Amino acid sequence: IYATVGLLYFVRLMVTINFHMVVNFGHYEFIQFWIRQLINSTRQYQSLENTKRCIDFYQMLVLQQNLQAAAFG
Repeated sequence: IYATVGLLYFVRLMVTINFHMVVNFGHYEFIQFWIRQLINSTRQYQSLENTKRCIDFYQMLVLQQNLQAAAFG
């Protein structure tokens, strides 16, 4: 049982680490959101679903940052 739980945790960790490597570390809100999603996920499917939510949230932050940069120079 511990090996199965460890394997699932390792798969979830690898998915999130691979996604985390492409994240701009300047987005404090995103990192907070990502950590919350990681803590809340308990299975591989949920982890992949949470990764999708994180990508959507990150894209929203980037869009917001670009709009602010365009508006205020």
